[in-house]
Amino acid sequence: MIFPAWAAATPELVPGEDMIQAVALNGVGFNLARALGPALGGFVMAAAGAAAAFTLNALGFLALLWALVAWRRPMPPRSHLPPERLPSAVRAGLRCAIAVPAMRAAILRACAFFLFASAVWALLPLVVRERLELGPAAFGLMLGVAGAGAVAAGVAMPMLRERLPQGRLVFFASLLAYAATALLALASHWAPAAAAMLLFGAAWLVAGSTLGVAAQLTAPAWARARALGVYHFAFFGALALGAALWGWVGTRWGVPMALSLCAGTGAIAAAVVRPWRLDGAAPGTAGSRIKALPSIPLPRPKRPASTLADLLHEDSRRVLEAVHYRIDPADRDAFVAAMGEVRHVRMRAGALVWRLYEDVAEPDRWTELWAVESWTEHLREATRLDEADRAALAHAAAMHKGDEPPKASRHLNVNP
Repeated sequence: MIFPAWAAATPELVPGEDMIQAVALNGVGFNLARALGPALGGFVMAAAGAAAAFTLNALGFLALLWALVAWRRPMPPRSHLPPERLPSAVRAGLRCAIAVPAMRAAILRACAFFLFASAVWALLPLVVRERLELGPAAFGLMLGVAGAGAVAAGVAMPMLRERLPQGRLVFFASLLAYAATALLALASHWAPAAAAMLLFGAAWLVAGSTLGVAAQLTAPAWARARALGVYHFAFFGALALGAALWGWVGTRWGVPMALSLCAGTGAIAAAVVRPWRLDGAAPGTAGSRIKALPSIPLPRPKRPASTLADLLHEDSRRVLEAVHYRIDPADRDAFVAAMGEVRHVRMRAGALVWRLYEDVAEPDRWTELWAVESWTEHLREATRLDEADRAALAHAAAMHKGDEPPKASRHLNVNP
């Protein structure tokens, strides 16, 4: 529950140009804590017992609580709309995560990476105990070496980021992680095993932080925590499923065979998901391309205000929205391409379904249709658009011919 909120807060703490390095630095801290925490916990347990170790762990959260209380976060302006209800908010977050292509790619590639990379964390204790015939101290050493690899990768991230796009960076980091997994499967001495963990720690940080940045930068601000919740659900779900899968394979065919199979199939999976691109513009970065383009006004209601108040509220039925365009047939291909981006905008803003129709009899007439859950969800659409979204909508509207702007209409679902 804490990870999506934690990740969603990062863009509010650092400027956009520092986001990737901030996420990498957070990963360095995470890996350092994972390496030093067990050693500190073991020392406290040996000195004062398990109760003292857990008490110290609980007290450690006081520092985090103090930081959150002391954070003077700028409060966004209050909305006149009612608060979102939990089920509809969850559905809107899921739709947003699915509608953003780069977010879908980040989720898919995270599943592909962590499903296989989980084998190392799941089977490392058995490698140390059975393959290397060493004890807990050596296991702590392996975790420390992995943490050192992550720190080194964090230092090198700015240089790597300048030379490789996000997708290729994740791909090469995945191959490095699976090469390290194969080396760990073959290791019968602590030295090659430590080298494998050093490489694996570096690859883990590079791939994990790059995927996390891709998810954070592509999620719109209004749904960032919800979309990141979907991403982390996939991330931790893949870790849990992978640990169970490779543990079962290790039980049947042995730990070295499980790690070897993981390395081979993981490399294949990395190649299969590589076409899904992580590189997408951050929200709000493309709005300056198109300026002063026409907007589509709301239709003027002809019903009495009292009747509208009875019909249009948070519990109203599904709302169908339509925009009618007149497009020069010579601009057909350009309009269809522009409406492809409009589809992404509508889906990111909460649309349940979106369609584009061409008039059979009159080829210059087009109708865009989309549906939202309720009238309140329709009102929220405008608050969920950033500059790039408005520019995409205005770009499509600018292709409309005639003195009047495209005609918009809103329709409330009625059960006969």
